[in-house]
Amino acid sequence: MISFAVGKLDNPWLPLGLLLSSVGDFFGGEKIFVLQAAFFATAHIAYFIYFVKGGWFRPSSLVAALALTIAIVLAVLRILPDIGSPVEHTLVIVYACLIGLIGSSAFFWKGRHPGWSISGSFMFLVSDPFLAWNRLVSPLYM
Repeated sequence: MISFAVGKLDNPWLPLGLLLSSVGDFFGGEKIFVLQAAFFATAHIAYFIYFVKGGWFRPSSLVAALALTIAIVLAVLRILPDIGSPVEHTLVIVYACLIGLIGSSAFFWKGRHPGWSISGSFMFLVSDPFLAWNRLVSPLYM
């Protein structure tokens, strides 16, 4: 965020995504789900742009992106039948598409430390289905 503020960053989309995610976390803490989802979705768009601006094509990345897409579709198909609200149905589908985009685009990242980019997007892809399940289907107890 500091690099962004002082203008030393060529690709400002990552810090913008982090800022938007922080605002989403605030609204989540306030239990305002629609605003939380809106800020997280906007953050995911910023992350996607960040990865695409520094991306390159590799066949192995395409295979990984396709496998990721299949996993997301399976998770959504499992969650959707338990959601009663059409608005929440739509939010889950749109959000799943967005996390799929950032996850897939991270595999194409050619910048420094691509493993960190893939790991970061993977954390979203693992945590978000659990959060959706906990919020929309039934509470998870751990």
